[in-house]
Amino acid sequence: MRDVFKKLAMAAMAAMIINACQKDKNNDDNMAKNVSGTYSGYSKSDFQYSPDPIYTDGESVTVTELSETSVSVIFESETWGKLVIPEATVSETDGGYGITGEGSAIMGMGDKTGEYPCTLKATINRNRDFSFEYSIPSVMGGLTVTIMSGNIPSKVMPVKLDTYENPHEYV
Repeated sequence: MRDVFKKLAMAAMAAMIINACQKDKNNDDNMAKNVSGTYSGYSKSDFQYSPDPIYTDGESVTVTELSETSVSVIFESETWGKLVIPEATVSETDGGYGITGEGSAIMGMGDKTGEYPCTLKATINRNRDFSFEYSIPSVMGGLTVTIMSGNIPSKVMPVKLDTYENPHEYV
């Protein structure tokens, strides 16, 4: 009789473990839900007409779940305008997730703005470190804007305007 209770207890524990694992697996299957949120960091922008990249602090990207494997991705910047990927694909990578898609960049100077095609290639690791790389080939000879986690590296941080004569040089 004692062996019967022992076997029943083990069977019940096994059933609970299998059920718990199944629930975790179902949550992991929704990749779009896993990457949805707001990602804040800085941007690095490269283009043909500048030998040095332009760094901008305080940038953010919003990722919104559309389905289990698709998201919308919006980057709004005072410097670079609004870059919209209405439906991007989420895939699983070794260290986290990848997001790819096509959309448009609405940018310009003053009242003159234009809409340009752009592509997105992003990576988000399981620690939520990220890189969103937008490519806009028809702007400034080919513009790449990359939004990354963290802060602008100190070696490229612009000096304060009131403490240095040439604000365009970097430390």
